[in-house]
Amino acid sequence: MKSKNIWAWIILIIGLVYFFLPLLATFEFSLKMIKDRYTFEAYRVAFTDRQFYLNFGYSFLWAMLTIVISLLLVVPTAYWVHWRMPKMRPWVEFVTLMPFVVPAVVLVFGMSRLYGGGLKLFGTPILVLTGTPILLIAGYVVLSLPYM
Repeated sequence: MKSKNIWAWIILIIGLVYFFLPLLATFEFSLKMIKDRYTFEAYRVAFTDRQFYLNFGYSFLWAMLTIVISLLLVVPTAYWVHWRMPKMRPWVEFVTLMPFVVPAVVLVFGMSRLYGGGLKLFGTPILVLTGTPILLIAGYVVLSLPYM
């Protein structure tokens, strides 16, 4: 019994080191804006820059929109499939788990072809969304489906 307990602690410690060592190294790197000295200068520069707050606000807005759109898509779909169309459950699970099966690079390439002018109707591109936040949000919604 004690042998299993020791191995559990060893595995836990290895896991904690694996997860926290990169965070610690990143923090340590951020403190070295001035060569060979630890300072919070990088943080002072970032937090006094107006552009930082604008970018942070945009990132927060896109994250919230991604969450809201995902919930508006997933909750009614789950309800409808569970109560009204139980035979469709395997198909919905298949589509939901696609981001695990298909690499993100392939998904991004497909979405950029679809929304970036690759989809044409009578030779005219439709749904040209390249370079817009809508495409970014759509990508995050698709990639977050397995976790919803």
